[in-house]
Amino acid sequence: MLRNTFSHPLGATEGGISGTATNGCYSIVINGGGGKLVQDNIDTIFYCDAGAPMNEDPNKLRETPGYKALAAAARTKNPVRVIRGPDGPNNERNFKPMRYFRYDGLYQVVGSVTRTNRRGGMYERFKLERLDGQADINRSAPSEALCEKFDRVKQGYWMDRPRDRPAAPAAAPTAAFYAP
Repeated sequence: MLRNTFSHPLGATEGGISGTATNGCYSIVINGGGGKLVQDNIDTIFYCDAGAPMNEDPNKLRETPGYKALAAAARTKNPVRVIRGPDGPNNERNFKPMRYFRYDGLYQVVGSVTRTNRRGGMYERFKLERLDGQADINRSAPSEALCEKFDRVKQGYWMDRPRDRPAAPAAAPTAAFYAP
């Protein structure tokens, strides 16, 4: 899960989707899941829940938690955070992050269409559009320097500590640590 939350702490609860059936979808991760059912056109995304490729019932949707969260986002119109990974479906190699994950802004679920997957099963494909008024997507993020620091963290080193210096012992949290 740490890899999914590298750029922003938006952990997914089911197959790249975080949210609830009541409040809607808070975030999605685009990184190879969903196969050909997911289409990323940068400012417009067609997305489905993790159960969509597996459904074999031609008459009934699999109402997974991810499906319910996306359906609620369509109803509530709450914005959805989009995180892209290096294995996403976008064919523009220079658009996807080369390594790790990148937060790419807020989108809104603007509609959906019922379709049929390769197994003949019914699924819902949601259309998300990028909201206006945001900074351009930083195609160079995360930088190579930041990726190297994260690699060091994965190896058990803190970001700015030289490799040859041992880690300082952990200190107990102080009251200042918890201050707002």
